[in-house]
Amino acid sequence: MYSTVFLCTLFYLLPYAFGAPVESPFVGTLISPTANSVLTPGESFPFAYQTRNWCEQDYTKFRVSLVQSSDAPTFNDVSSADGIVEGAVWDFGTFTISNFPGIPVEGVPPPTTLTFPNELQATNNTPLYLTVSDIYLSCPGHVVEEIGVTSIPIIYSAST
Repeated sequence: MYSTVFLCTLFYLLPYAFGAPVESPFVGTLISPTANSVLTPGESFPFAYQTRNWCEQDYTKFRVSLVQSSDAPTFNDVSSADGIVEGAVWDFGTFTISNFPGIPVEGVPPPTTLTFPNELQATNNTPLYLTVSDIYLSCPGHVVEEIGVTSIPIIYSAST
């Protein structure tokens, strides 16, 4: 019996010991664009994202991408510690915000607008999601890294 408890505990703790990201119980909020916004190639659209600084770190990094999928991406679709989501057809980049006043931003701050890519190979009504992967470091419980994924559906239109 003790060996079963030991093995279960060991397998539960292995991801933490080796620094493998785990799913965050918290995710941020995509404020803009709104769900089901119609976007066209080359169009600039407003972008606003509110992170959840639940790990109380000085900075929060997050990655923004377009994902082609029939279902909204989840943590299980994240393929790396950098927040890369499987099915991503465009990467807008990784951005960093300061979580406390007076701390200068280290990294690229998020823009207030993004531009829908001209290079995207898609047809009208292709199911796309604007997806944000929050990357939390040094979280409570001695978790090395947590990743939270949030997304909204957008509608691709080849013309206005």
